Amino acid sequence: KQKRTFTPADGEKWLADTFCCQLVPHQASPHAVEAIRRVLGFSVENYHVGIQGLGNLASASIPVMLDRLRKSDRLNPGQDILLLGTSAGYSQAALCFQL
Repeated sequence: KQKRTFTPADGEKWLADTFCCQLVPHQASPHAVEAIRRVLGFSVENYHVGIQGLGNLASASIPVMLDRLRKSDRLNPGQDILLLGTSAGYSQAALCFQL
């Protein structure tokens, strides 16, 4: 893919619209998870969350959701997936890959 430089102001919308179509976030707090979805501009259909039924799984939340999505056939080969990790304080990590 072609590299593109963007500012934080337009970066979130560009991310949601053109780069990664499926997002699996770290799921520690239902309020934080929803706030992140709104800020990044992801639709509910492309933002995969299970905290309501599973609770806070800490560091296992992303692998558990990936496994649930895989078993339910909601992820297809060739899809771009963004994993978004957060932690206490201000630390973040993201990984985008193609399934």
